[in-house]
Amino acid sequence: MIDGSMVFQNKGYCPICMAETVFVARREWLRDYYVCSRCGTCPRQRAVVEILNMIRPRWRNLVIHEASPCVPFFKKECLGYTRSFYR
Repeated sequence: MIDGSMVFQNKGYCPICMAETVFVARREWLRDYYVCSRCGTCPRQRAVVEILNMIRPRWRNLVIHEASPCVPFFKKECLGYTRSFYR
């Protein structure tokens, strides 16, 4: 990254926004910096939701525990959601 410019961007679908969006890479380390321009989620967060949608389509009715949550997505979407942090 040089003076705040982006590495690249492309259009796609975000399973967290549940909408078309633009994904933007502002650094070369895509694992953490290839973010959705709508909700700011990284690939790891989007992948968890995508897999849940594939293997447990009714996951919103399950009990889900998230360690070290990053975004409030599950709290809004899942009735049986709990979370914890390690400090």
